[in-house]
Amino acid sequence: MTLDHEAIYKVYSDCVRIDDSVGAFKEDGTQITLVQSDIDAARVTLNAEYAALDYSRKRVEKYPSFSEYISNIAFAPSTSARRISFLTNSPLLM
Repeated sequence: MTLDHEAIYKVYSDCVRIDDSVGAFKEDGTQITLVQSDIDAARVTLNAEYAALDYSRKRVEKYPSFSEYISNIAFAPSTSARRISFLTNSPLLM
């Protein structure tokens, strides 16, 4: 039997250990009675939370980081003197 560890930890905040063959346990060693409907509801919530962040995960992969972007602007071979002047005279650099 394989238990959904992440969902169990979400439902049972006092759970400190899970053994797939035996069950879930509190810190004092007492076994927690697992309610499958609660675990299933927690899994639905976890899946929804994961899906809500899917756009941001994909966006991170697609676009460069802010520091890479600024570096490309400042050090690109076609950078004009105006851009360099703007960057070197920036109050952020002073």
